[in-house]
Amino acid sequence: METPTRTLKIEVIGDSLSCGYGDLGDNPYCDWSTDTEDSTLSWGSLVAQNFSAQLYIEAWSGMGIVRNYGDPNTTSEYPFPTLFPRTLGSSDTSPEWDFKQYQPDVVLVNLGTNDYSTAPTPPHDVFVDGYVSFLTSLRGWYPNAELFAVCGPVTTDECCQAVSDAVDAFGDAHFVYALNILSWPTDYGCDTHPSITGQQKLAAKVIPAVAGVMGW
Repeated sequence: METPTRTLKIEVIGDSLSCGYGDLGDNPYCDWSTDTEDSTLSWGSLVAQNFSAQLYIEAWSGMGIVRNYGDPNTTSEYPFPTLFPRTLGSSDTSPEWDFKQYQPDVVLVNLGTNDYSTAPTPPHDVFVDGYVSFLTSLRGWYPNAELFAVCGPVTTDECCQAVSDAVDAFGDAHFVYALNILSWPTDYGCDTHPSITGQQKLAAKVIPAVAGVMGW
């Protein structure tokens, strides 16, 4: 039987939540390992599966918009947006990716959790400016895509307010609020990241938002 061609295209940009970090863990206190991570069960994969869409995921655990996890400063030298344009994110000499090779219909960004995960957190205006700058870059690379900024499910109200403010300031993206949707402890996997059910609940918040905008 011939596999049907998937014409809809989704791109997910994020951190460990989008990697599926710890989603196979059976409790919040287990330690992460490669055996506890499955990106095919992550929220972004579930969204793409729901729409039978092609999927690209660019996700890097610990990365933030302006500050990476555990940085002693309020901003980091190499947060996610500085690495995203590279073909190989970990290589300083990597050529820039040719964005014409994949033009998604929908871009789902879930970044900010690491910026606000530990002290010192970035100043509000610095984070908002950084997020707006990244959205502006995404719009340049993907002129026809609908951009969505997702916040949650394991961050703070301060973070989500900042993401919402960035979306308002940018004016050409959609905000998806996804805090307070997980139940303790069943929706948490290793290192208190979303479990399989937690990932499913996040996907359940994103799917109707995408459907409403795209008419899918």
